[in-house]
Amino acid sequence: MNTETTLGSGAVQSASEKSVAQYLLTAQRVLMGVILVVCGIGGFFNLFTQGAGSGSGSVALASGSLLKAGFMYPLLKGVETLLQLWVSKARA
Repeated sequence: MNTETTLGSGAVQSASEKSVAQYLLTAQRVLMGVILVVCGIGGFFNLFTQGAGSGSGSVALASGSLLKAGFMYPLLKGVETLLQLWVSKARA
């Protein structure tokens, strides 16, 4: 009975290929982190404008209620930003 498991194509990667793959993975993580943090901060400080007819039906009603409350939307975006910073720090 054979318990050996082979994953992938079986080709051995060189050190430079692993190095490039690690740099690309790190660059992808940093880019995604920057995008998410910028979106969170933009929502928290209301930096991005929304169109007049954005949303429809119950989604627009719920979003409008959060905006009218005055504190809920900034709280939501602040928590989103803090959690994203925490997750990106935990991955580093």
